[in-house]
Amino acid sequence: MADRPWRGARGYRADRGRGRAGANRAKDGGRGGSGRANGDQSNGRIPPTEDEQTLLAWTRQIPKAAAAGPLGRNRLSLFFQTAFTLISKHDAGITHQVINKLATEGGLYRISELVGIDLGVMADAERCSLFENMYWPFLQVITHKDALSSLILEKSMGDIYAYLYGVQGQRATKVFQSCVSTLEAKAKTQEPAESELGLHKWVTVVLSALAQLLECNQAASINDNLHPIVASLQICLDVECTSFKGTLLEQAASHFMLKIRRHIDHGTNIAPLLPTNTTTTSSMAIFELEIDGPGRLSTAGPRHDNDHADIKDIKILPTAQEIISPRAEYLPTKEPCNWHLAGIRGLIDQQFRLLREDTVGQLRDCVRTSMDDFHNSSSKASRKAAASQGLQVHKYSQVKFSDLVYDKRKRDLLVMAHFKQPHVLANRSAAERRRWWNESRQLHVDALICLVDSERNSLFFSIAEREGFQALQDNDKIGDNLATPLRKQTLWDDPSEATVTLRLIDLGNQNVVPILGRDPQNSKTHQVLVEFPGVLLPSFQPTLKALQRMSRSTDIPFTKLLVPPLGLQTEAEPVSWPPYTLQPGFAFDLSAIISDGDPLYLKRSEKFDLARLQKRSTLDETQCRALIGALSRELALVQGPPGTGKSFVAIQAMKVLLKNRQQAELNPIICVCYTNHALDQFLEHLVKDGTQKIIRIGSRSKSATIEPLNLRNVTKEMERTKDEKSTAWLLRSDLESQGSALMDLVRRLRYAGSQTSIMAYLQTENPAHHQQLQSLEDAEGFRTVGKKQEDNLTQWLNDPSARPSPGSANRPFQVLLQVALLSMSSTERRRVYGHWVSRIRQDTIYHLEESIQQYAETDQKLQACNQEISLRCLQQAHVIGVTTSGLACNIDLLRRVQPKVLLCEEAGEILEAHTLTAFLPSIQHAILIGDHEQLRPQVQNYELSLENPRGEKYSLDKSTFERLITEATSAVPYDTLQKQRRMHPSISELIRRTLYSNLLDDEIVRDYPAVTGMRKRLYWLDHRISEVGADPTKVLQMSQSNDYEVDLTCSLVSHLVRQGVYKSVDIVVLTPYVRQLQKIRNALGNSFEIVVSDRDTAELDRRGIADLPTNVSATHKAMLTQTLRIATVDNFQGEEANIVIVSLVRSNKESRCGFLRTTNRINVLLSRAKHGMYIIGNSITSSHVPMWTQVIDMLKQAGNIGPSLPLCCPQHPDTLIETWHVGIGVEGFALSVGKSRTETYRLTMAIVQIHVVELSARVVIPALQIVMETNLVRYAHFLALCNAVIRSVASNARNHVLRVQRHVPLDVRGTMVDYIMGLIYADINLDENPCIVPYCGHVMTLESMDGHMDLGEHYVMADDGTPLAPRDSSSTPLSVAIKGCPMCRGPLRNINRYNRAVKRALLDESTKKFIVWSNAQFVPLTKALQQQEEAINDAKEIILSADQVRATPDLILLIAGVRGDQIAEIRRLSGLTYRLGPMLALRKEISKFLHKVRGDEQPFARIGAMTAEIARKTGTTPTFTFDTGILQTRAHLLTTSLQLRCDYDILSDLLNVYQNHKPRESQTHPWLRKQLCFDLSENRRDCLDLVYQASQKQQPMIVIEAHLLFAKFVALERISPADSDHTTALVIDGRQQLESAKAQIEASPSTASMLSEVEEAEKMLREQTFYTAVTSAEKQAVYQAMAQDFRGTGHWYYCENMHPFTVGECGMPMQTSRCPQCGAAVGGQSHSSVEGVTRATDLDEQFGRLRV
Repeated sequence: MADRPWRGARGYRADRGRGRAGANRAKDGGRGGSGRANGDQSNGRIPPTEDEQTLLAWTRQIPKAAAAGPLGRNRLSLFFQTAFTLISKHDAGITHQVINKLATEGGLYRISELVGIDLGVMADAERCSLFENMYWPFLQVITHKDALSSLILEKSMGDIYAYLYGVQGQRATKVFQSCVSTLEAKAKTQEPAESELGLHKWVTVVLSALAQLLECNQAASINDNLHPIVASLQICLDVECTSFKGTLLEQAASHFMLKIRRHIDHGTNIAPLLPTNTTTTSSMAIFELEIDGPGRLSTAGPRHDNDHADIKDIKILPTAQEIISPRAEYLPTKEPCNWHLAGIRGLIDQQFRLLREDTVGQLRDCVRTSMDDFHNSSSKASRKAAASQGLQVHKYSQVKFSDLVYDKRKRDLLVMAHFKQPHVLANRSAAERRRWWNESRQLHVDALICLVDSERNSLFFSIAEREGFQALQDNDKIGDNLATPLRKQTLWDDPSEATVTLRLIDLGNQNVVPILGRDPQNSKTHQVLVEFPGVLLPSFQPTLKALQRMSRSTDIPFTKLLVPPLGLQTEAEPVSWPPYTLQPGFAFDLSAIISDGDPLYLKRSEKFDLARLQKRSTLDETQCRALIGALSRELALVQGPPGTGKSFVAIQAMKVLLKNRQQAELNPIICVCYTNHALDQFLEHLVKDGTQKIIRIGSRSKSATIEPLNLRNVTKEMERTKDEKSTAWLLRSDLESQGSALMDLVRRLRYAGSQTSIMAYLQTENPAHHQQLQSLEDAEGFRTVGKKQEDNLTQWLNDPSARPSPGSANRPFQVLLQVALLSMSSTERRRVYGHWVSRIRQDTIYHLEESIQQYAETDQKLQACNQEISLRCLQQAHVIGVTTSGLACNIDLLRRVQPKVLLCEEAGEILEAHTLTAFLPSIQHAILIGDHEQLRPQVQNYELSLENPRGEKYSLDKSTFERLITEATSAVPYDTLQKQRRMHPSISELIRRTLYSNLLDDEIVRDYPAVTGMRKRLYWLDHRISEVGADPTKVLQMSQSNDYEVDLTCSLVSHLVRQGVYKSVDIVVLTPYVRQLQKIRNALGNSFEIVVSDRDTAELDRRGIADLPTNVSATHKAMLTQTLRIATVDNFQGEEANIVIVSLVRSNKESRCGFLRTTNRINVLLSRAKHGMYIIGNSITSSHVPMWTQVIDMLKQAGNIGPSLPLCCPQHPDTLIETWHVGIGVEGFALSVGKSRTETYRLTMAIVQIHVVELSARVVIPALQIVMETNLVRYAHFLALCNAVIRSVASNARNHVLRVQRHVPLDVRGTMVDYIMGLIYADINLDENPCIVPYCGHVMTLESMDGHMDLGEHYVMADDGTPLAPRDSSSTPLSVAIKGCPMCRGPLRNINRYNRAVKRALLDESTKKFIVWSNAQFVPLTKALQQQEEAINDAKEIILSADQVRATPDLILLIAGVRGDQIAEIRRLSGLTYRLGPMLALRKEISKFLHKVRGDEQPFARIGAMTAEIARKTGTTPTFTFDTGILQTRAHLLTTSLQLRCDYDILSDLLNVYQNHKPRESQTHPWLRKQLCFDLSENRRDCLDLVYQASQKQQPMIVIEAHLLFAKFVALERISPADSDHTTALVIDGRQQLESAKAQIEASPSTASMLSEVEEAEKMLREQTFYTAVTSAEKQAVYQAMAQDFRGTGHWYYCENMHPFTVGECGMPMQTSRCPQCGAAVGGQSHSSVEGVTRATDLDEQFGRLRV
């Protein structure tokens, strides 16, 4: 059978299993012996392939025991040659079997035959021949990359090398001595003309085997017998390398020798660790404090049991002794001369300790504080200490534990914890408690918690479930299964006690005995759970473990560049080219990034012409230089200031590397990014450029493009080998039995004093006492009986008749073990009982500790086995994308892939610890791209930060990238990009004059348009309003906010969006504080769909911040296009926006500017905007920071800072508009009428601009009077605004207007203000006919403006023109347009008098946009479904993928229930990913779209729901009503029909697969052996619902489609029914539906094309068959027409049923036709419409200019 590939997105292809040796072959022909078979497989067996036959013959030569006879030299040679041939097939299954067989006793016996041959007594020629035919194939097998990289073969390979090493290395010495002598003989006997390639191969494979031997056996490095062998091999290598050409084979040999030397040197230098005394001279006078070393190097000895000089011995989580230790931890500084280890090991040691202190140190200190609370009478001090740690914690008291339980499904050890409900839930109902727990951020799944008790013990867990499990009953015997299922307890059920399930973590490194082994009945120990919100163990544990592993490794790349040797003052050597480029003739082919023409190569031996590259590519000069530097240095650094194209250079470098990957044998290229967003963007660029075979590791991707390339999805298409399946099954079984054993041991430990445990102990240790305790009868045969029913043990211990016998006082313990139990006194009984319990606990603890280690090892092996299939996928990839945290979690997997190239983006933002872990042993070429002038890595502990003067000596937040660029000792050169293409020059000037003096602006940024609605594109709105004080919720004490800036920010966002030029996605709001982000999000959430990044969301979760309640109903949602991004500065690096609004927050007398005191954050803040940036903040607070001082000076010089924000009207650009902020309290300022009239004017502007309508009339009227007396007429419109919102000033409004009249300029008095009567302003009596002035400045009488706005259509009007009440507009059709000023069409949204008219028009416009959008989205879905239907029909055979099989005990596969449940059940079936995966994904997209086009998602329904909710809360009657007929239901009906059709396609293909799959597939996929049954009653019910709804809306085509689908579902269910008794009735119902469809077609002639589909459905019912639906050409044409309907061509009309249609050409009807939706007559003759057709003038005017 040929290998079938799996396929991912963009043509990704990987080989599935590569052969069939490892796959299970089906032995049965089909389900239930149905006899389906084909060809030569009629007997149910598949003939073995040639490779399988060879493998089978080879395995027969391996004896089952070592007692078998030898093979002899010829057969032994053939044996190892065959093994090498088989493993060279690169078939995972064959490789597994070959290595596993060699590792058996019989296989090792064959190896012993080989080792036993004495090569030393042979002649040179014979020795070389035997080595070539026997030794060389064997060494090739045990050094093969497939075998060495395999996770599942690790143990077998270890066994082979352990045997090869032998006792004290004797066997290895003999083997490699023979190899050395053979190599020497080969060198002597080799003819001059003979190729040197053969000898090179021999040397390389011998060195590879020896290097692996040293890697597997630590004792080998100190074995003196191997040292001469290494020296001899070095001589052989030197002789061969006299003419070194740099071939990959020669490089490999040199690499292996270097590894061997490192191992030997490491073993030779093993000695007690001592502090290094190396010092460096300095001209500065310094005083160095003595540093107390770690562990045994400390002058006072180890600090605790987890203080070690070697980091590999340090446990990741803190131990109990470490927590209570009063001594400070050893933290190495950044100076290498102070490290206790030299070189790269010292750097790894330093980074491990600092990173652990930054993460685990916080946990340790918080736990210590909780321990102190048990012993301190006052907890005030401890709370203060906890607050100083900066880590938010939650505590839960009165904790009780259940027994330990092993979860077979999740393979976890669980305990159930009960604790006291939080005090805030006192006297709350169950529903309120449930709501509080669900809305809180507490005790979320996977959260890290620690149990602390009053005895200073601690144990770390993670949250498994937010509910309990079914606990063991008291009368259950130890080791029994769980009791009868009971109702699970939850966090909220009990008013006094909450319950949660905890998962044991890091089991092998924690002592569980003191806590889990405590007797729950007799213990008086107090216990508390401490939760660390937002802290996840996987966020730091993998990195720390990776550093521990690196500390033991001798193979770390770039060591001399990372840590230059101390004390060497010689000039540093230039960074060399990557080793893989040193092979003869190698040159980088740059054709992937250049235009057509002559090839362009980058060669090591030739000087490169940068000008040619710049001319023939899209790179600028500095980008060309950076690219060439990145390719030609083994460790390359590229600095890219904001907007200079760092990612673009990285993409170009990746293209070149991929172009040359085969020539350089690069293996997969690792691409590392700090954030998921950056990684997705990078990989999307590669996919767009046609890169194949990309795999992304990690589940946090938000990209639909990259999702199919995710490792977890790719592995679903890979087939497991036979060994993988069997090994995984055995390990799961072992883990289950060991988990059950741990349950028994922990329960036995907890109940060591129970009668069951005591009796079991005495039965073996003291049978006499066992017998006595069992009967409890005295010498005279009497038995003591108490008042209560008690067990024998309790009765014996509490026997009141127990008296000491004469002379028995203080009897020795050994005597008591021999005397009768009833003869003991009460004291003696207690002593004996205590002895029994102590012995039981000692024995149980011993076995428990042993079982825990076994369980941890088995769990680790199972994880490795499960990763084997992931490894095979990764080995076939060309690019592997992963985040820094994902790399640490999968580092063992990536090490085995052996990548040569690492490309790291955002390198300046990555901790050095993470960068070091990315330097895998096989890396030869690393490209780090970033900018150290932007954000540094984030650290939790400020005491370790470079920003803190006390933390500068540690500088944990200094990245490797920054250190290599800035430190004087670094010898690594770097290139800097200089031309930016993001910011307008006025914005880039802020960072050019402060940080990047060489930064240039590209021509494209000079042509950016001005910001509409703003007079300046760059401005600082300066204010003096103080920030908010302490957080009353105590949740965000470490964060800040400024309510005043929240209001200004929201107003500015609304102003910019209302200009109609910018979408909300073009605008980003930035703030440095998460508390401010939360407030802005809540304030803007009523108007926009707020988008917050994953990192900001995680920060909100970590701090426990929930959304604050707002006054607007939660049912209100933003429009589809109204999405607004809000982010913190730290989480917006690498992104950009057209307009950026910044809220600086900090405003205080102390001039504390907080986070924005560092140049890195200021740089990021100032460099995100493209077109415009607006800063809101107190300049005085920030002015003491040098960089802010420079920025403020630049802004002042350009006039871009001030207390007012200059606005600009697009229609009147010359009119000055300024928005002023309020300097002090509004009401107090307004009442100070005697103050400067200018200030009062400013106040009034602020009142109007920010819509402060809550002020009383006594505040507003005096201020308005002064304004109207002193300012021009264009400000008179404030009267109308206040008249609408403050009822008490209505009677005064006209008087104020009269005051304005005498100040009107002459040019205004002649302005026409009444267009009905033709009157000018001078002719108007303002007392009778007042005027109104919009923002644009044009003057109109109130009467004229009311007429222009059709105010009477929206209000019931009085005779004098005063609105009395809102008019019912529920049946008003869609309006024509949004009306504005009749002179300039300027907006009138600011005048509340016309608010109802304007907002109704906005709703109408939104509804029209919804129509356009829904049609544009629906048509591609129909096309996609048609393509999937065609793909399924065109498939020539049934091919199933090898998904992970879920074993189920049921004999029937029932597809029933609602349609969503049916699809979910199908998704769970194995093998369907390849065939039905795209269809299921499309079904998901259709469902999403169906949700978006529901009636309640449309603009009118949303506003209606919002107003109804407000009315409900305020106890009033809703004033907003609308006719539900205005809701656009056609898209919802069409999509419902499309979803039903998609469901039919999925179900029909499932039945097709079930009936026609290949016999062997049933062996791999057990569900194919079950009986498939359909119950599609819910599907039919949905079809009938669709018939009713479509009939109500006159949609005949959808009605017919629903009838057809009903019949098709009947046809499916009839073939495989769940209830065969009802099939006849089902068929009758189906035929009735088809008759109804025919009747509808007759009534609607335009649907006649669907008659063929009806006939096909009739055939399905008649012949009891089924077909996959395919969209007819006629129906597809209708759908395609929908996409063209709303393009504004021709004129619009309505049919008699109000369905819109267009008439092209001249726009008048010339022929009669039928409405495509209902079949009504449309069109006409001779430019005259048929009866019932009306002109749709509203659509004519709107759809021609609508844009979505």
